[in-house]
Amino acid sequence: MPFLLGLIAIVGTIVYWMYRARNVSDTALELVDAANDVRLAARRFGFRRKANKHPADIIEDPNIAIAAIGDAFIELDGFPTHEDKQALTISVAKTCGVSARDAADLVVLGRWIVGQCNGPLPAIDRLSRNLYRESKTLHFQKVMDVIKSTTSNAGGNLTDQQKAALNDIQRGFKL
Repeated sequence: MPFLLGLIAIVGTIVYWMYRARNVSDTALELVDAANDVRLAARRFGFRRKANKHPADIIEDPNIAIAAIGDAFIELDGFPTHEDKQALTISVAKTCGVSARDAADLVVLGRWIVGQCNGPLPAIDRLSRNLYRESKTLHFQKVMDVIKSTTSNAGGNLTDQQKAALNDIQRGFKL
């Protein structure tokens, strides 16, 4: 009988550690997939990193910056829900005149750029200044359209951080 209990304990331990190893493997694959999504989105839009330059400062396609500002803005309301992300993707597609697939890739790349800026508020400030530098106030209305449609999806109530971000956008576009 003790032999049987010992054998069951050994088999149980092996199964437990195999299950744990499989979970670690699945998590690692998810991380690789996320990194691959960003890499593929960057490649689709011709985004290339340059040495000693911040990724937000080398954006040539204004649609990337618009999507990044939209993503940062919804993040200021707390952790964005799936519905918030879908509303952002639809808004970017409609405002920038791109397909739904391209809009989803723009949002993924924009999310990565927000992460590189160390948070949504610094990203909004930096990206709005860069958009102004590239095109003056040409893209201001697109940014506001994306923000308006994503906040109306969330109920239209702005947090204090979102109100401060709107002031940063106006300051960045020198309005």
